[in-house]
Amino acid sequence: MTIRTLKSKVVKMQELQAEIDKLKAQEESIKDAIKAEMTQQNVDELEVGANIISWKLRQSKRIDTSKLKSELPDLAEKYSAITESRPFCILINKKKAHA
Repeated sequence: MTIRTLKSKVVKMQELQAEIDKLKAQEESIKDAIKAEMTQQNVDELEVGANIISWKLRQSKRIDTSKLKSELPDLAEKYSAITESRPFCILINKKKAHA
């Protein structure tokens, strides 16, 4: 792939990401309006046409790793696992952005 093609793909990705961000903001706004209506009606489930909208409190129990590391560091280290990831990101090179 040529540099020109790569640049074109990067620009297209950035344009798409901007569109996605805009749509996500619109989605959040709609969700907030629906949640406000559910709060006003004092319900955690709402039937709208063929859809059932649920906004219920969920609880989960998790290990407080900060507290565990503080109080039992040997045990925390013994049961710690290393995970790997390979995030893909595009950063703007400010020195070359204006070129």
